[in-house]
Amino acid sequence: PSDAPVPENILEIRTEIGICSSRTVYELFGGKEWIAVCGILGDAGELYPVNRKFLENFYKKEKTSFDDFRFKYAYRINSLLIYFGEEIKKAASLVRKLKIYSDIKSLEKYILPVEKEFEETLINYQKNSENLGSFSFFIFDPKFQIKSTVITKLSKDYADKFLVFLVPFEETYRISFRGGKREYNGVKILQDCGVEKAGGHPVACGGFIKKDFLEQFKKNLKDYDLKKARIQSSP
Repeated sequence: PSDAPVPENILEIRTEIGICSSRTVYELFGGKEWIAVCGILGDAGELYPVNRKFLENFYKKEKTSFDDFRFKYAYRINSLLIYFGEEIKKAASLVRKLKIYSDIKSLEKYILPVEKEFEETLINYQKNSENLGSFSFFIFDPKFQIKSTVITKLSKDYADKFLVFLVPFEETYRISFRGGKREYNGVKILQDCGVEKAGGHPVACGGFIKKDFLEQFKKNLKDYDLKKARIQSSP
């Protein structure tokens, strides 16, 4: 019951999840609603019921739609953030100066290079990805930090595929895993295939391997028995 005493060993109670920081800041301090909406969409917040009414009211008021606003504006804000990388304050300063979201066009000199590499990487995936047993395997080395954006896009296009993407970093490969089949635990798959410090969610996780382990890792994926990673249903 809601009025029950909270045990002393409970450090935090979450009554709602899914409200991202951009919406929280907007509701506490005001500002530009469209920035809050971009933040929600950039964090996949549309998947949480708590954001549904907030987004619907915005789309209705602005005479737009989820797909229209997401592709024309929210994703372009994300590309701007990717362009500046760790210099996030520069990107934030540019966004803050925009009077309305359609003014994002004025920042295309930063956005277009990221979008170009993103589109080229999608084509590269179609040409150079490998099928290793149950997994679609792809190594690429982007100039911009687009790995997460690319694999998220492809995981929606190929919802039933297990995607394993690698990006070189110094003497290692950084791994991103997406699994459309929610009955399997991606963290266990990576661990079983030799990624000792794999972590994350069952359908969205990652880790890293040494470069000299690459061929063995690919063999492990190709030979992997998915039954070992099936998530057991609760009785």
